[in-house]
Amino acid sequence: VLDPRGDTETLIETALRLRRDAPPATILDLGSGSGAILCALLSEWPQAHGVAVDLSPHACRATMQNLRRCNLSDRAMVMRGRWSEALGAGRFDLIVSNPPYIATGDIAGLDPDVRLYDPALALDGGADGLDAYRAIIGDLTRLATPGAFALFEVGAGQAGDVAALLAAAGLTPAGVVRDLGGHERVVAARHGLAGPIGA
Repeated sequence: VLDPRGDTETLIETALRLRRDAPPATILDLGSGSGAILCALLSEWPQAHGVAVDLSPHACRATMQNLRRCNLSDRAMVMRGRWSEALGAGRFDLIVSNPPYIATGDIAGLDPDVRLYDPALALDGGADGLDAYRAIIGDLTRLATPGAFALFEVGAGQAGDVAALLAAAGLTPAGVVRDLGGHERVVAARHGLAGPIGA
């Protein structure tokens, strides 16, 4: 599965800040990979329950193993499927995703330690790198509770495009957060209620 990077800490920190005063009861992690994001969030919110979804059977197995290692498996379910297609009418207070966002044509130019070892399924975001975002965002209003936040990790130069996709789907922009390197790394939006980062 994709080796978790330090940049993803920005996604975790943003989620914790956004839900500081109202911890979520339900969390959805789409494209869970190793399960690092869901494990981190469940460990911070002991009352929360989570669902992880990934298309890769190897990723599903890794997520389950890591949930068990963190003593979190009693509060989480792992499902294999393509994004939200695996889900019924469940509603979530927080939806997070670090989907594949590398444009297909750029994969050959990645550093060998990424290109040769991380699975293509976790890297390839289609011709413009935005295929996964389109697939996920189109279903967010079905999955999100009123006031729920959706947070996405994004690649270089993608924050504006992802924010526009969220707005077009009827979600309220909640801001863009930069990582420690100063790069726009997380795009947040809210379902049904206005609220900036930190609100």
